[in-house]
Order: sequence, then C-alpha cells, then structure tokens
Amino acid sequence: MLTTTSLVSADNHPLLIDQPRAVAPSLVSANATVIHQGKEIAKGSNGWAGMAETLPGDNSAICNDARGMTMRPAVATKASFEARPLGFV
Repeated sequence: MLTTTSLVSADNHPLLIDQPRAVAPSLVSANATVIHQGKEIAKGSNGWAGMAETLPGDNSAICNDARGMTMRPAVATKASFEARPLGFV
C-alpha cells in the first residue's frame, strides 16, 4: 500500500517559512511575509508574501506581490480577475 505524507504541516513552522522563501529569488523572498492557512507566521518587510501551499493541501509553494495576493481568491473560485495594475506571482 502506498501512503503519502504532507511535506508541509502546521507543526513544522521552519519548513512552512523556508519552502515559500525558496521559490523566489532572495531579493524578493528573504523579507517576504509568510502566510499559512490565512495566518501570518513570519513577518516580512518588503510587500511580498509567500505561502507553502497555493491551494489547501497542494504543497505548491508560491511567492506573490500584493496584487498577486488579490488574485488568489479568483483563482480558487475560477472567478474573473483583471490584473490592473500588473502583479507578480
């Protein structure tokens, strides 16, 4: 029987912080705020936000600017979204 384990869990804060910070250049990610399940777990200072999961349970880390963060609900619900001004994901 094949079993899978999540690489990311709420009990593993260092991984929850390191994983999203590893997916973008350090200029962007080193000082990014890290959010997990809607809660800030590491305070940033550069206006970028990283998450260890793009959608709940997918283990697909992402780092966004503020505009990219406003796009997330539209992606999750497949709603229309106009990227003006341009954002980065």
